[in-house]
Amino acid sequence: KQQFDVCDGQGDLSAYRVLILPDDAPMTPDLQAKLEQHLARGGWLIASARAGLNAEGTAYALPGYPAVYVGPEPHDPSFFVAQPEAASGIPAMPVTIYTPGVAMQAAEGATTLASLYRPYFNKATWDWRHEDMYMPPEGDTGRPALVKRGRMIHFSFPIFGAYYEHAVVQYRDLLASCLAQALPDPMVRTRNLPSFGQATVTQQGARRMVHLVAYVPELRGPTHQMIEEPITLGNVEVQLRMDGRKVEKVYLAPSGEELPHEQAGGYVRVMVPRVVGYQMVVFETWPA
Repeated sequence: KQQFDVCDGQGDLSAYRVLILPDDAPMTPDLQAKLEQHLARGGWLIASARAGLNAEGTAYALPGYPAVYVGPEPHDPSFFVAQPEAASGIPAMPVTIYTPGVAMQAAEGATTLASLYRPYFNKATWDWRHEDMYMPPEGDTGRPALVKRGRMIHFSFPIFGAYYEHAVVQYRDLLASCLAQALPDPMVRTRNLPSFGQATVTQQGARRMVHLVAYVPELRGPTHQMIEEPITLGNVEVQLRMDGRKVEKVYLAPSGEELPHEQAGGYVRVMVPRVVGYQMVVFETWPA
C-alpha cells in the first residue's frame, strides 16, 4: 500500500523522499553523487546486503554510512531479533533469515535496530544419516541485522529477494517499521483493507484517485496464478494526503455516489462502504 516507482538511477531523483537500494544494487560514481545530494537535502536511504558497496566490493561507499562491511555472512541460516523501536507487529523471538547476506558491524554512532543470532550449525551438514529440517538459534553474534545512522538504514540480509523466495511476513513488517520512520506521512493510509489488498494513487488534473483492489490470486499447477472471484470488503477507511490541496467532494466511480469526508492534519478521510474486488474513490480538489 506504499506508492513507489522503480528507477534505474539514471534520471533525476530529486523528487523522492525515500530511496531504496535492494540487495545487490550496484553503486556507481554517478549514483553515489546523486545519493549524497539526496541525503544533503533531507532524504532517506534504505539499503540491504551488498547494495551500496564500492566497485571493489570491500566497503560501503557513502560517507557516514551506518554499517561497516566485514564480508559474506558465514551463518546459514541466521536469525534476527528486532529491537522495540523496529518491532511493530514482530514477536519477541528470533526470526529465521533463510538467505545469507553480509556480515557487518555497526558504524560509530549507529543504532542497532535488530540483532543477528547464529544457529547451532549451518544447514549444509548432510552426513548420509541425519537430515536437518530446522536449525535453532544458539546465541547472539554480537553483530547487527539492521542498523540506522541519521537518515540511512541498512539490512545485513537481502530482505527483498528473501521475502520473494520465502514470504516471511516478519520481513515485510521489519521493512514497514523502517518506512514508518523514514516516511511518517505516506501518500495513502488504509484501515480494514487486508494484507492482500492494494491501494494505488493516480492523479488527473485536479482529481486524485485511489484505486482499491481486493482479489486473491490462487496458485493452480506449478506456475499459473488464477484470479476469479472478487473479495467483498466493507467499511474500508481511506486517508489520502492532500499536499496543500483542499477537497471539494469525494465520490465513487463510476457510480458517482458521494461520500462524506473530513479533512485534518494534511489528510482527507473517507469511509468506503463496500469494495467488490475493485473500487475507485475520486477526490476532487483545488489548490489551497
